[in-house]
Amino acid sequence: MGVIMEGDIEWLEEEWEIALQAAHTMTRRWKEDAAILYDFSVVKLSENEEPPLEIVRYSNYLDRLTRVRS
Repeated sequence: MGVIMEGDIEWLEEEWEIALQAAHTMTRRWKEDAAILYDFSVVKLSENEEPPLEIVRYSNYLDRLTRVRS
C-alpha cells in the first residue's frame, strides 16, 4: 500500500460515512443484517462470502416506532 495523503483520508472518511448510512438504510429495507465490504459496497450479511469491514445489525426499533406513530 502506498503513502496515504491528507486528502485521501478525508475522501475515505466521506466514503465510509456514505457506506455506513447506506448499510443502515438497507438493513431496514431488507429487515436483516448487512455487511460493508472493503470497496465500501453494502451486501446482505447472509449472502456475503468475504470478510467484511463492518457488520451492521438489523433492529426493528425504527419499524416499531413508525407503526406506533401511525
